[in-house]
Amino acid sequence: MKNFFFFPLIVFIFGCSSASFSPSKKDLTSLSKSDITQVWIPLDANKLNLFDDGNAESLFQALQESIRYYKSQPNNKIPFVLNETNYPPKHLLGSLCLLEKIVKESTAKEIEPRLKENFDFFVPRENIAKMARATGYYTPTVKGSLARSRKFSVPVYAQPADLKTLDLGLFRSNLKSRTVIYRLEKGEVLPYYSRKEINEGALRKKAKVLVWLEDKVDFYFLQVQGSGIVDLGGGKSFLLTYAGSNGADYLSIGNKIVQDGDLKPEEVSMQSIKQILKENPNRMDEVLNYSPSYVFFDTNSKVDKIYGSLALPLTAERSVAMDPNFYPKAMPIFIRTTINNCTAEGICKPESKYFQRIVFNQDSGGAIRGYGRIDLYFGRSAYAEAITGKLASPVEILLFLAKKESLEKQKAALDTCTVGE
Repeated sequence: MKNFFFFPLIVFIFGCSSASFSPSKKDLTSLSKSDITQVWIPLDANKLNLFDDGNAESLFQALQESIRYYKSQPNNKIPFVLNETNYPPKHLLGSLCLLEKIVKESTAKEIEPRLKENFDFFVPRENIAKMARATGYYTPTVKGSLARSRKFSVPVYAQPADLKTLDLGLFRSNLKSRTVIYRLEKGEVLPYYSRKEINEGALRKKAKVLVWLEDKVDFYFLQVQGSGIVDLGGGKSFLLTYAGSNGADYLSIGNKIVQDGDLKPEEVSMQSIKQILKENPNRMDEVLNYSPSYVFFDTNSKVDKIYGSLALPLTAERSVAMDPNFYPKAMPIFIRTTINNCTAEGICKPESKYFQRIVFNQDSGGAIRGYGRIDLYFGRSAYAEAITGKLASPVEILLFLAKKESLEKQKAALDTCTVGE
């Protein structure tokens, strides 16, 4: 059931929009030695100035999906470990329900003090010394065919049966949630095939072809985005969703084009890369194969919703992809960055604009690794394509989780949390 009647009550006014929530040098010097050596640095909530510039409807849509996710998780699942504290799925669900309850019941002026009273706030220590980076992605539409032809000759593969994953956490406790992707050849463990090897035919008769596309460059950027809609013509279409990767490192072909002298760093965008490759078809394979990473797909007949790696529908400008090895899945994060200032028609102004709000870690990606990377989902439109084409901005990241004593006080109310049902 959609509870939109309370939207006027939840406009976020968390202080000056130009204020940063990162700790100052003075704040850091006041931390204890035990705090400063932790992976996550706790912040004094009373010093935080936050402002959410998004719309309320998208916030609740994404929040409902995250609550639905944790309602499906067993409580004995491996907890999220922050410094030396375990947060089991039950606590994470409680955090989401408490967030929903606070926003639902509060006036705009009451939200900030209630969040500060009931939540603990943290910043990754790694992101203080080196600012994290935000990029963006969207859902493209590409032309394809279920039959191979001269026009449609670029295969889109399902995940191969011989691709294997090794859980390193089985061998060392400090490698929990870390994996290695490999293949076996005559009993020997080898890295899985690279993009170049796959493009040269390594997967022929080894993996199912889901569809044939007409353009190599469109397929490359489809892999970068992680999902897309295939237009088969005649009003027929289906969705390609992320199924996995070959485990190889993602390398930016934009960097290679800069190194080759074709573009200046400030000129690199998805649109400019496509133009360079269109003008130099003889170099296309060399440039595309520069990145050994390769993405495999699955199919979904429904195209009304776009799903992320958690099998949750993504919400434009609220869903993000982050490394699940470092950030808790589906949980809220507060970010502050800048994005391209574009119109609905995809026309962008030279100056950027602030983008600061609560987002949810509802997706992942092969290039999104470590504490210092976040990929913002912008939907499926000319606006989304224009914004993501050149987005690579410094970003501040703030994780917040409910205090245990707050969950205990609100236990009765949170046990009846039914958002998303």
